[in-house]
Parts: sequence; structure tokens; C-alpha cells
Amino acid sequence: KSDPKNGNVHLTLAQYFLEREDKDNTYKELKLAFDCPEITLQTKTKSITYFLDKQVKIDSQVVELTKQLTTNYPKEAQVFALLGDIYSKNSMDSSALTSYHKAVDLDPSHYSIWEEVVLMEYEFKQYQQLLEDCSKAIELFPTKSKLYLLAGVSANQLKKYIFKIDLKFKTNEKYKYVDFRKISFLIMRSKLLQRVFLIHSWFFPRLNALNARGCQIGTSLNGAFSLRV
Repeated sequence: KSDPKNGNVHLTLAQYFLEREDKDNTYKELKLAFDCPEITLQTKTKSITYFLDKQVKIDSQVVELTKQLTTNYPKEAQVFALLGDIYSKNSMDSSALTSYHKAVDLDPSHYSIWEEVVLMEYEFKQYQQLLEDCSKAIELFPTKSKLYLLAGVSANQLKKYIFKIDLKFKTNEKYKYVDFRKISFLIMRSKLLQRVFLIHSWFFPRLNALNARGCQIGTSLNGAFSLRV
């Protein structure tokens, strides 16, 4: 009989049962292991990721194990992102979006999660939330062209043809700080969205070439840029 407080023993037993394709006992031992504090969060998430990679549709027991992690680690963004991945793979997109939102609320520094959020909001036609989240994400990731395109789409749907996003970010050590504020995006109609996308695809990768402080950039409808210091 295994020691219920020895997490490593339960992990070993889980591996043993997994190799013998005994799912019930595998998940039983994993649950016991997950309850043991000496087993690190990294080890636990790796166990979940194994099933995420291997299973076409994630077993309900794996979903419950991951939900258990969100209960035990309520301030860890990675477990909510992992739960979002599992829901997404099981085509539970609404639940996935909720989990991804929780992840970026806890830790907004991961662009890949923001991208999942805004793409799902676009799919669900949640344009107001999409515009708000794109604005937040652009402040953190000002070189990601997809965010500007989706912001433009949502603004167009909401008939908000003029809106502002304030940006402040750090470039590399050579250029120290560049503070870009009061950037006005004038979005007119859907036919201009592709132009906006191309403008920012061309322009923002070149920001590192600017050695300046407190620059103010205005984007005009014809694609011209005015730079005022």
C-alpha cells in the first residue's frame, strides 16, 4: 500500500499504470500526487501537458486535474492558460476564453495568450471587449500588427472611427526609453483596415531606429506619418 503523503511514489505509480494503459488508476495516482505539496507546480503542469499533446479529445479526468490546479494555485497564470488550452482542444471555446482572460489578468506579459483572447473575442463578435483588450495588449506589445488590425475591425463594427491608445515601452539599452503617447488611429471603413495593417506591419519593426524621447506619432488616413518631438 502506497504512502498517501508521498507524492513521488504516486507519480511513479501513475507512470506504471500509464504504461499499462490503465487510465483509471493513472488518474487516481495523479490526483493523489497533485495533493502533495512537495511535488512542484512545474512537474504537475508537465503531467497535464503530456495528455494535452497525446489525446485528441482530452479526458474528463484530465480536465478535473487541471481545474484542481487552478484551485490549488489561484494566482498562477500558467495553470489558467493550461486549462484554456484544454478547453480549446475540447472545442469548449467559451470556457477557454474565460480561462485565458483569467491568465492575462494574473500575468499580462505573454503575447500568445493575448492572441488567443482577441481571436476568440473576434470569433464571438464581442467587439467592445475586443477593442478594450486590443488596446491593453497594444500597450504591452506595440509591434504586433495583428492587434492593430483587430482593433480596427472592432472599432469599425462599433462605429468608433476615432480612438486613442497610449503607449509607453522600453526599447533596448542603446536607445533607453522611448515614450510614445497620444497615438491617434483614424479608422474609417472596412476597406481601409488592410491599409492600417500594412502601415503598422511596415512601421513598428523600425521603432528601434528612433533614438528619441517623448516622441508623438500621428497616423493619417493616407498612411503618412508625422513625427513631432
